[in-house]
Amino acid sequence: MVVATKKSGSLRICIDPRPLNKALKREHYTLPVLEDILPKLAHARVFSKLDLSNAYWHVHLDEESSLLTTFQTPYGRYR
Repeated sequence: MVVATKKSGSLRICIDPRPLNKALKREHYTLPVLEDILPKLAHARVFSKLDLSNAYWHVHLDEESSLLTTFQTPYGRYR
């Protein structure tokens, strides 16, 4: 764990999850291509736009996954 300074001057705690990433089982799936999506939208009347730039911070981990992301600091363990 390291602490980095943001451009704003505030601090950001950073951890290196590479060992965890290597241990994960990943599901592989094919993303749809534009040629497959456009015909389905041809007669649509309403379109929505979502801004998910901060959605990452709202993703909740289940208990088992949260145990995998626990990290130790001089002040205790956090997950």
